[in-house]
Amino acid sequence: MLRAWERRYKAVQPPRSPSGRRLYSDDDITRLRWLKRATLAGRSIAQVAGLPNEKLRELVSSDITTDRGGTATSPPISDRANAEEYADRALAAVGQHGASELHSTLLAASDALGARTAVERVLLPCITSMAQSWTDNDLALAAHHISSALTRSLQEREISD
Repeated sequence: MLRAWERRYKAVQPPRSPSGRRLYSDDDITRLRWLKRATLAGRSIAQVAGLPNEKLRELVSSDITTDRGGTATSPPISDRANAEEYADRALAAVGQHGASELHSTLLAASDALGARTAVERVLLPCITSMAQSWTDNDLALAAHHISSALTRSLQEREISD
């Protein structure tokens, strides 16, 4: 699919190594994630592949603010925003058993900050806080399981990047 997006739609045009391997930049990867989210929201790749990054980011951010069921979620934090805002939002979602809000927040943090920074500055502080709450018996077991599953998915995403 990725090669088709490159060839047919010029979604990204990564340079190649001397051996012919594609060399994707962090910006290429972020753009591809935005394109994937836009297509998951029901748009065709032909509709979104030619959009500039800023328009694509706005489009995906507007999709995040209203989920597929029409339920309003928190507004997106501005691109390259403070990681503490993402961490606060993630912890609030855990406390409210908001699995979809937690998932959206972690993905938005990953896109805005990069996966490695999101893990280091959002995910790990959240895990530390959740561990302390668990120790203090403040965190419900269900919230612990939800947050653990979602944080594992973000960690796996970071490893694959």
